[in-house]
Amino acid sequence: MIRFAGLPKVNSAFVPARAGGAVPAVLRIEVGPITWEVCDATAYTSMLRAWRQAARLLGENPTEDE
Repeated sequence: MIRFAGLPKVNSAFVPARAGGAVPAVLRIEVGPITWEVCDATAYTSMLRAWRQAARLLGENPTEDE
């Protein structure tokens, strides 16, 4: 890795869950322009299930381009 402008700025913050469980608690880590959001296993499983459902729905309804 080559650093042109010194060390990147690093920020981190804990974002608590919102009421009702619609948005899980996450640890947000920002390193320069890159942001990671780390969540617990339950939240990850829920998001993975949603992405897979979206992929199935999009696969069953192809666009006009296909």
